[in-house]
Amino acid sequence: MVRQKQHLKPEFSKAELRVTRLVCEGYTIREMGLLLKLNKRAVETLRFRVFQKLGVNTIAKFAVEAIKQGFYSEKENAKQTIIKKQTSIFSPEEWVVLKLLNSRYRYSTIEKKLRLTPFAFDQLIEAIQEKIENRSEKEGRVKLSKEEINIIRLTCDGYSLGEIARKSGANAKLINDQRQRLYKKINVSNTASLAVYAITKGIYRS
Repeated sequence: MVRQKQHLKPEFSKAELRVTRLVCEGYTIREMGLLLKLNKRAVETLRFRVFQKLGVNTIAKFAVEAIKQGFYSEKENAKQTIIKKQTSIFSPEEWVVLKLLNSRYRYSTIEKKLRLTPFAFDQLIEAIQEKIENRSEKEGRVKLSKEEINIIRLTCDGYSLGEIARKSGANAKLINDQRQRLYKKINVSNTASLAVYAITKGIYRS
């Protein structure tokens, strides 16, 4: 009787698990560095190790595998929903402040983490409050075209822009423009958060 090979779940350090979650939530290398108090090279090294352990080579597949293997959940993603809806109107610094506030950090702690003067921090908070007050929420459910759904699914499968373009019979620039508009439409920031959105909404199944 032939025994089937068992695919063991990789073991992650606490730092690797934290990086995995931050990548799935759409954080950039710079933002992860601020939150983890690490330099760019250290964050990139941690992220590369996770890439290897998950056996993937694209950010979208990173998120897909992280969810599939239980390193990131729909429940965790729900915690970021309010913030993700606002990514298009906030600057990177404002977005980091919002994420920290959402994680229940105190103002004084955020100020120290971001190394801001009290005056600079107050200005950031005022800018955020003004944008929240002036924002216009989109009503109703987001409707996606067949082309947008196709781009989402191919991205989640790990295809590059060039490969998606060839499969769609379009040029890479057009696909890139469509995907950038799609990011704004569904309020995500990169291919990792796009994959998380697709899985949680039932558009893509790993």
